[in-house]
Amino acid sequence: MSEDETAFMRSIRKKPEDLAIRLIFADWLEEHDDSRGELIRIEEEMKNLTVFSDRYWELKHPRKRLRETADKKWLKKMGYSASIPYLFSEVPDDYKSRWRILRELAERWWGVPMPDIGGPLTPVPEKSKLEPREWKSVDDALNNPATVIPASMREWMYFVRDLQVGLEYFDGGFGNGHHFSDSEDEIHFLQLEGNRELVFVEGENRSEPDPTIRRSGIIERTRDESVLIGARISFLALHLILVQWCNEDHWDAYGDYKLDEDILNQCTKFFSLQTRLDDIHIFEKEDAIAIWAPSSLFFSRDFLQIRATSRKGLAELEDFFFSHD
Repeated sequence: MSEDETAFMRSIRKKPEDLAIRLIFADWLEEHDDSRGELIRIEEEMKNLTVFSDRYWELKHPRKRLRETADKKWLKKMGYSASIPYLFSEVPDDYKSRWRILRELAERWWGVPMPDIGGPLTPVPEKSKLEPREWKSVDDALNNPATVIPASMREWMYFVRDLQVGLEYFDGGFGNGHHFSDSEDEIHFLQLEGNRELVFVEGENRSEPDPTIRRSGIIERTRDESVLIGARISFLALHLILVQWCNEDHWDAYGDYKLDEDILNQCTKFFSLQTRLDDIHIFEKEDAIAIWAPSSLFFSRDFLQIRATSRKGLAELEDFFFSHD
């Protein structure tokens, strides 16, 4: 490290919030053909962007590429390393923003690389464990320009495919099917537990961006016997990601966890941010997240998922939630 760079790092250490010093340092690095200058500009701009903005997703992958070439110790000194900022500080009502937040959630906490919304559909690897019936109907539908389905359903299929490819233990042996079929009356996109039940959108709602969904038994039923679930497709995706496991050891999950008023009041003090999406409660603090959901299509009991960036952080979450039992 040169004397000039040492001086810049010393100034940043003394005044870590001083943006002007960082940008002058970026100028100096770029004058010396050092890609860290570009990285500083991207990092500082992204600090002020929401995860659902177009600009965030324009900068996300260049940032990842530049971080991979930078020294980890330097990143840590600059404050650009592993810290995970809040995801749910703002949740707009439009489906695009919700899907971008869900994609960022899956990447940050489940470790699945996630491209931006809008496709294209990630190809199934040649040596994939997926059977053709598990993906071919989706490929045929999304590659057909004549297919008219809700925009959020397209995002569901893009999202599920990225989970199928990126998670070793996707679906955890539940036996759910992610096939696509479209009659004029119903658009099926999920088959539960070996096709015992179908999840679909009514054909008359195919032009809605993020419609509500229905479920029904597959044997001897009529359309009138289906049940309106109420949740939109994007909210169903949040339930889906909650029941996915991964190889990281800084997480845990608990069935039958009851979230009563006393715990909710304590959460106000323990967590920096609380959000509610439909019937799901989300709690965030620095480098940790807890998500509680009532019984859903994927899990028959109330469900608590906790994740942290360290074992110490996970232990703190466990102590908090179970010291109230």
